[in-house]
Amino acid sequence: MKRKLASLFVFGLTASCFMTVAHAEDSASSQSGLPVLSVDSHLSGSAYTNGKSTLKYHLNTNVSYDSDSSAVFTLTMPDGSEIDDSKIDCSNASVILTEGDGYYPSEYVFLATSLDGEWQDGQYTYTLSDGDLELDLSQYPVLDPDSGREWSCLGGDGAGNYHFNLTVSGILYDGEPVESQTFPLDISIYGYNYSEDAVSLYGENGTEAISPEFASLEEKTGTAEQSQTEPVWTWVGTGDVPILCDHLADDFYITWDTDTDASSLTSSDITVTLTGKYGDTLTLEPEKDYFVQSSETETQIALTYQNWAFTPVYTSMTIEVNGTNAAASQTFDIASVYVYEAQQGGGGQTVDGTVTAYSFYGLANLESWQQLMSPAIYLLSCEQDGVTMYYAEDENGTASLTDDITKAFQFDASGAEDRNQQLVGNTLYITTRQNLREIEKTVGEETISFTQLYPGRDSGVSSGGSLLSPSDCDQELLPEAGYVIPWGTDNWITNEKWAWQAGVEQGWTGILVTPYTGKFEWEIPVGSSEQFSASLNGEDVDVTWEIFGDVEEGTSVSENGLVTISETESHASFAVTVTDQEGHLGTVTIKVTQPE
Repeated sequence: MKRKLASLFVFGLTASCFMTVAHAEDSASSQSGLPVLSVDSHLSGSAYTNGKSTLKYHLNTNVSYDSDSSAVFTLTMPDGSEIDDSKIDCSNASVILTEGDGYYPSEYVFLATSLDGEWQDGQYTYTLSDGDLELDLSQYPVLDPDSGREWSCLGGDGAGNYHFNLTVSGILYDGEPVESQTFPLDISIYGYNYSEDAVSLYGENGTEAISPEFASLEEKTGTAEQSQTEPVWTWVGTGDVPILCDHLADDFYITWDTDTDASSLTSSDITVTLTGKYGDTLTLEPEKDYFVQSSETETQIALTYQNWAFTPVYTSMTIEVNGTNAAASQTFDIASVYVYEAQQGGGGQTVDGTVTAYSFYGLANLESWQQLMSPAIYLLSCEQDGVTMYYAEDENGTASLTDDITKAFQFDASGAEDRNQQLVGNTLYITTRQNLREIEKTVGEETISFTQLYPGRDSGVSSGGSLLSPSDCDQELLPEAGYVIPWGTDNWITNEKWAWQAGVEQGWTGILVTPYTGKFEWEIPVGSSEQFSASLNGEDVDVTWEIFGDVEEGTSVSENGLVTISETESHASFAVTVTDQEGHLGTVTIKVTQPE
């Protein structure tokens, strides 16, 4: 129980995929006679990961935009008069990617910045094309096409649904500036299902519901202060602010002034509203998200609501009491989302030069990679008389050889020519090194050529370069407003997969192709076949079967889903994709196994 005294194949738990933003006439426009700009946005795009956790650039898959994806800009005059299109000047107007929840504008390159079309009767249709919004890959060298930053099924709201804010500004009417407006863009990255991972973390039914624990404030804290003239608010919980993304209740007490009788208050007399930094609001449900117990002098509001989706991020909570005999209002700063990490590239089979990227969301003072990642090291080894020897140094810097790997000198591998550990914005990068350098060192009077060695996990020496768990991170890390750092947990992944719990967000997976493992993969030996089937929402569906990727002649998929691997198949993997007449997609990644 908290004890601190202080004076989710489901959409809809996060922002809607299609949103309309309409802005009321403002007083400045009304007085000046300038038109008011409103935006009706249905901008939406998507990309299919071919059964991977992230998009893979070598598969030539990009974010594409629906045929009806657009945002309509409308200028209207406050007095109802007609708009004169000839007076609209967009020569210096622009659209930019602006701040929002679950992303940072600095992560992306946005190209659709100009308005170069025609206005008609005060309206302009704004659209996006493939490539208009992409992750910025320019600040860290990426040589391997299967690495670096990529769109992730764990990005955005935690289930692959990204909700962006765009702002249009600089439109002139009759030479005067029109007020800028912000409107949404939604992109869904789908094709990989993390629900099985969520089951392993949280069980079949997800996290347990919170039950209210009613007790007087004095019973919970040992004290209760009453004012003669005004109600006194007290929060009982853990942390610096109420945390709505954990499994513990937060209790809010009102100790009423001596002239108030609150004994008749019920949950229907109380409204609890969450508010985000960018204008998102959520009104909680009484007798579901919070429960109320009230006496003449004291009211307890037991908040049991759990916020699991990553966006929007709610930063404050307002409790309003409007009873017959009792009224009060108070706003609290809150945390509604745990700081989380999403790996965006570098997974799967690594080669020399593969770049793994780890992006963090919700940290306010992330300034160096050392705050979140262990230093990488390498050793130097050589062969002498059939024995592996390692370069060593004593405390005075005197060089020697040792056959004990745990006594080898550890060199810093964080530099650009080695693991190249870097923090760029909110993303940590590290490069895999397999083509190792030859380095000469003098031991005694002998010059010896050594080979770099990045020791493996079973060597007794760690090569480093791994993410620190939250429990091992610098305790001086600070969260942004609305976030809380999951101190004491062993792995960031515990929090990044919350959105895939049962009843929260299942993610968008489209057509299910079976058989498969938990990661939409299946092994088939060379020279053999496997029968696959396709279903959508539990029902069999007619689909077109295709092979995606390079295969040898003789490797094929039939029109009913029989996959055959050629005796001469040399490729390690490829994808089998399916499409139905409505455009739903599905995939299974075929892992080709060779005879031992």
